[in-house]
Amino acid sequence: MTSDTLTSSKGSVGNAQLLRLLLDNYQHVPVIEHPHSVPDGVKISICVPTYQHIKTIEKCLESLLDQDVDFSYEILLGEDGSTDGTRELCLEYAKKHPEKIRFFLHSRENNIRINGQPTGRFNFLYLLGKTNGEYIAICEGDDWWTDKNKLRLQVQSMARFPQCNVSCHPAYAESSYYGRYGGIIGYHGDAQKVIPASETILPGGGFCPTLSIMFRRNIVNSLPEWLIRAPVMDFYLLVLASNAGGCLYIPRTIGVYGSCDASESWTNRLLSNPKFAVDFEMSFLEYLDRLADEVDAPNRMAVECLRKERSGALLFARHLPREFRVSLYEDMKSTLGLKFRLAWYLSVFGRHPGFVLQIYWYLRPLLGNKTQ
Repeated sequence: MTSDTLTSSKGSVGNAQLLRLLLDNYQHVPVIEHPHSVPDGVKISICVPTYQHIKTIEKCLESLLDQDVDFSYEILLGEDGSTDGTRELCLEYAKKHPEKIRFFLHSRENNIRINGQPTGRFNFLYLLGKTNGEYIAICEGDDWWTDKNKLRLQVQSMARFPQCNVSCHPAYAESSYYGRYGGIIGYHGDAQKVIPASETILPGGGFCPTLSIMFRRNIVNSLPEWLIRAPVMDFYLLVLASNAGGCLYIPRTIGVYGSCDASESWTNRLLSNPKFAVDFEMSFLEYLDRLADEVDAPNRMAVECLRKERSGALLFARHLPREFRVSLYEDMKSTLGLKFRLAWYLSVFGRHPGFVLQIYWYLRPLLGNKTQ
């Protein structure tokens, strides 16, 4: 089976089959699993993909090992071929904690490039395919948890809401980019509640920090094959997990989103690389169509609404090439109202959509009573 077949086929796979698809199509160098003594039948599996995280990986692992629980859990640590010392530090931890850590050494030859960019997709999906827990949590190597009761709290909360297959909570953000949100991301109020799947869809990503997500094992057994190459996979994973019973929101800020290098931020990559920006946006729209085929009817409407809004926003995205926006406008023109089309014409010629109002307020004093 080729990668083209994977991206065009439909259907769901269990975690064993997902791992087999991954190995058959993308593994060029065998993954090495370090010896361990982690027991089978653990309550929770924690997936920790890491790459070039020497500044944060120790904080991450210590916060996971420090969890105060009365059940067993495993840490699946996947190292993606770092050159900054992350790999060596992870190996030290795996040797020191063989009863908790299952350490997987990956090769860059297995890296899955999406829209021309290297990703951690192979690493993460490999870990997902190796999980044994009833619940699965995620904490990437540049994030960490701040409460030793985090796992206990999420498991107990989800036990009270059996209809929810996924839960999340807010987290602090180290990056100054999130200062406008008070330094907290994923905040949805001070009360525990079940949030409908449609509300996880409409933001188009960023609903909650990935480090806060915990989902039931049955979700892994029903993931679509196309997830292997979907952009922003955590968005699609959250929506698919929320589809049937919503997402359980826990109003505790108990983690840190540590991705704080502005030069490597996702936003910076979009702004600095027009071709990548175009490829990413078109790919995101394409996979929204696939997502719509997977979710229930009410949630499908939310996906279609997001697609329409995102397409409209792209018409005014100045970091995208003018010729791309013109082509997109021609495809959408028949569905747009007069005001929207006028605003787009002003924008594409370098004017802000509010340009007409700016002229009016500038000329108003000169026009005197004629404007009354």
